[in-house]
Amino acid sequence: MTRPEVLELMHRIKANYQEFALEDYVINEWYEKLNPFDLEDVLKRLDKHLEGEYQKKLPRLNYFVNGLKTPEQKSKANSFKIRCRECEKVVPLDDLDSHTARHNSIVYIKNREHCLDKTFNEEKLLNASDGDFEEFYYKFIVELYCVLPNELEEKQRLETILAGYRRLMNKKS
Repeated sequence: MTRPEVLELMHRIKANYQEFALEDYVINEWYEKLNPFDLEDVLKRLDKHLEGEYQKKLPRLNYFVNGLKTPEQKSKANSFKIRCRECEKVVPLDDLDSHTARHNSIVYIKNREHCLDKTFNEEKLLNASDGDFEEFYYKFIVELYCVLPNELEEKQRLETILAGYRRLMNKKS
């Protein structure tokens, strides 16, 4: 982060916490500690703080630094790859959670496809783009909801439908 970026961050904090100090020595300390990191990552951390359980407490410098990665560390982390146990595909370590979530969603689809009297190609679902899969999954859940409205999973399916609808509306606006 540049010094002006650190000042921008600190002014955003000051806007939310009037007791936050903006003296030169505080600015220098924050700049020294935050200099190696990207502004975007630090601003995400601030947003997380403002929305989180500690929002009533003054943000601390160690909170912003803890767990952040420099651009160099992030590029090295992206270079680590791991083989998926399910499909044997090699994926970046940072993408493993979303890749596993895709597998879990496909297992759910395959376990419920009989309810719709349809079969879905597992390979095609796995290789679909994120947007295409999200759209397919949304339609699948809506169709399943219409067929099985009284099951225990009704609330979860309805929440998925609403979340998908919100994402679609946000993309259009």
